[in-house]
Amino acid sequence: MELNQSEELSCEVSFTPINSGTYNAVLTITDNLSRTTHIVSVTGSATRTPASGTIITSVIAMDTVNPLLSVIAPNGGETLYSNQQKAIQWTAADNHFIANPITIEFSADNGSSYSSLAANQSNTGSYLWTVPTTSVQQAKIRIIAIDNFGNTGSDESDAAFSLAGSSVMLTPVITVDTTNPTVDLQSPNGGESWYIGETHDILWTASDSHIADLPVKLEYKKVSTGTWITIQPELSNNGSYAWLMPSITSTQTLVRLTVRDAFGNTGSDISQNPFSIGYVPPAAPQNVDVQIVNARDAVITWSPVTQTILGTDIVPSAYLVMYNQTPDPNNDAAYYYLGENATATGYTHLNVARRAPHMYYRVVAVMDYDGRLSGILAGLNRQAKISASDIDAKAAPVSWIELKRLLSN
Repeated sequence: MELNQSEELSCEVSFTPINSGTYNAVLTITDNLSRTTHIVSVTGSATRTPASGTIITSVIAMDTVNPLLSVIAPNGGETLYSNQQKAIQWTAADNHFIANPITIEFSADNGSSYSSLAANQSNTGSYLWTVPTTSVQQAKIRIIAIDNFGNTGSDESDAAFSLAGSSVMLTPVITVDTTNPTVDLQSPNGGESWYIGETHDILWTASDSHIADLPVKLEYKKVSTGTWITIQPELSNNGSYAWLMPSITSTQTLVRLTVRDAFGNTGSDISQNPFSIGYVPPAAPQNVDVQIVNARDAVITWSPVTQTILGTDIVPSAYLVMYNQTPDPNNDAAYYYLGENATATGYTHLNVARRAPHMYYRVVAVMDYDGRLSGILAGLNRQAKISASDIDAKAAPVSWIELKRLLSN
């Protein structure tokens, strides 16, 4: 009769006894694959009258499957210390284990050779091992299991572990860092003129031994308000951020860069000087000309402006006329507000030829993006405009620099 792998059967042995009593029988089972023989002893009873006997065997099993083994711990990378109590752990499964099927072995040469730690252990999945005092760098554990049919299975640690050879358990290295990151804000760093709706790169460098994840915070503020406004609260330290200009106007703007490390230390840098953010202004009027009429009035004319400084189409909200009584026509600080013209491209300065030996004029096209222009102009001291009377009275004029500040804030 043939049995398949792990197949079971029961059988009956019939015989004619010589006397009444108990009889033993021996069954021999041969594994044709491995050429091994298994002996099964069974016992039965018989009586002389009638002269017959029967021996019923227990179930006979045929098994050529090796036990399944897996080492759980130590499984590689651990450091064990002398006299430490370490649980060697495993899993083992088989249908026909013997009573104490487990053998535990130890290797000090990364699995090249093994020696026995414990034999004939029950399959509890754990064995408490007292770590020896030997120092070993390439240690492994191997578990072997055997079943009733002589099949064996084994598994060893996936990687080597070490024995420190000391009873002192060293703590991991603890790093303490109280050094702030080194940071440098490169742009904007002062003097830039940026316009609402444009995108400009904020550039920086930052370094630290323990830089945090997303360590960079960017902020800006108008110097006049003093309040920092967040641009981005958390950025990677890639040295660049494309900033879409906010809808604010300010000739005195700063950016602040703050970088933190994994220990909470921070370093920061601020623009060295203010820069400006404003609406895209109209281009400068061209062909400005001055003619003296009636030997007393100066008639200032110019060509209309049709584009911004960036080349987009525009119709200015007004033209502001400035004057300069100094002999330096290129000195911005010497120009003062004279008057405005909302649509026309001309302005008459009355009686000026009789009062001033010389005069320079500048015409500025402005765009009232936020609707504040009329209020600003209405609030100016009208007597600050140059006329025949106030040249003599020497009334305090409104400077072009001051007017630009009012328009930008």
